Amino acid sequence: MQEYYNRKKQLIRRVREQGHVIIYGAGMVGELVLRCLTMQGLRKHVLGFAVSCRDGKTKRDCLHGVSVYGIDEWKSQKENVLVLVATLPDLHEAMGRRAAELQFSHIVFITEKLYKRLCKSLIRNHKHNFPLVFPK
Repeated sequence: MQEYYNRKKQLIRRVREQGHVIIYGAGMVGELVLRCLTMQGLRKHVLGFAVSCRDGKTKRDCLHGVSVYGIDEWKSQKENVLVLVATLPDLHEAMGRRAAELQFSHIVFITEKLYKRLCKSLIRNHKHNFPLVFPK
């Protein structure tokens, strides 16, 4: 089943329901999704990041303390894990197709609209937690 989410509440509810999550995309969108889930107290649900091609050129083994694996390495979890496709929309089709080829049962795409909302939310939280105070 493939779904597209535009709202943070949808994403949070789905992660809570599913229990275990793989963030498919270890770039800026994937990192933002991890931050969002962490702020919601859901980091424990994240099993790891997945990337399409895991070879000697892969830049990271770990991102913010979460391991990065090739999407193929998660195949054994295909029935009981939620795959969050966390990239900009131009990569959705190819990554969705790859996840479907590997027979992952639960695939959710982070839409551009949701990405922008998560960015705004992160900035708002940062401003609240770390306000700029200028001396008079």
